[in-house]
Amino acid sequence: MTKSIKVISCILAFAAAFCPAAASAGEIAAAGETAAARAAMAVSLDKLDCGVIQVSVSGMTHKKVRIGIEAAGADKSYYFPVYNDEDGVEIPLMFGNGGYSICLYEEYEGKLYEMLDARAVDLRMGDYTDIYLASTVMVPWADSDKAVTAAAGLAAGKNGGYAAFLAIYNYIVKNIEYDRGKDPAAGYRSAPDATLADGCGICLDYAVLAAAMLRSQGVKCKLMYGRVSESDELHSWNEVFIRGRWVTVDATKDAVCYRSHMPYSYTKPKSDYKAIYAF
Repeated sequence: MTKSIKVISCILAFAAAFCPAAASAGEIAAAGETAAARAAMAVSLDKLDCGVIQVSVSGMTHKKVRIGIEAAGADKSYYFPVYNDEDGVEIPLMFGNGGYSICLYEEYEGKLYEMLDARAVDLRMGDYTDIYLASTVMVPWADSDKAVTAAAGLAAGKNGGYAAFLAIYNYIVKNIEYDRGKDPAAGYRSAPDATLADGCGICLDYAVLAAAMLRSQGVKCKLMYGRVSESDELHSWNEVFIRGRWVTVDATKDAVCYRSHMPYSYTKPKSDYKAIYAF
């Protein structure tokens, strides 16, 4: 039979370390026999109204597995790794309303992945930006989390919105220190509670912690990944919906300024940041 093979590559070292996977670099087809052991995918749509699907993979072997989120009729895709013993991985449908193909890929050879299964999903949200309130594999949060409890305390009496954002933002900037020695392995996922407990982190840790705490208090927050114009370095930051508009926020940069006794403002020029993905 003919195998459907996709090349899944990483966008430099940063993508390997800070993103679950990277973008597709193209497709090839190769002939061969199907192996006896196959991973299998189950997709739950219970949280589809939040813009999120829950994916479980069984039958995994030593081979790497990726879940592809591919927007129908558009050259937009992203690939999330799934590991053993994970169930109901919450994956965002990050390209807006419309049709998606949810594809299961298993490592075939080198960076080649064979597609084993595919499901069609149609996303129709009344307000698509509600996805930036959801818990996902990139921005995990639950009511029982210590980060959520801390956020609730900071936001208490603030009536949500701008005041809640400002309290949470100031807390992160003043209490989380940039960890210059941290060098995470490929496939690293940031955990908000761990960042809070450690009191330090890298740019992804800042951005994920901010997104989790803000989302838990009803403030829409994007986790951004891309480049900073002034240095062209790969970076993570946030976009937060406050006072009726999306504002670019970089808690990592502001935390460094705070400890260096330099002036800073939570708002950053959007033109200084070149987004590749918004989660």
